[in-house]
Amino acid sequence: MRCADCKSFTPTQHQDVWTGAGHCGRWRQSYSEDLTTFASNEAWVESDEGWANMVGPDFGCVLFEEKS
Repeated sequence: MRCADCKSFTPTQHQDVWTGAGHCGRWRQSYSEDLTTFASNEAWVESDEGWANMVGPDFGCVLFEEKS
């Protein structure tokens, strides 16, 4: 259950991040969310530039969904 094998993981090509890092499309990103809709296993990051949820390819996550 690692990011590299998850359908929500998108590797980044930015030169200013570590090799293999990427973004998780599963985490909610915003400055405001309706917290009444959150499940107990959600992740929320405040992000105005999209970099706040950088993860490495070997990061493990309970929100993992295998790539098809």
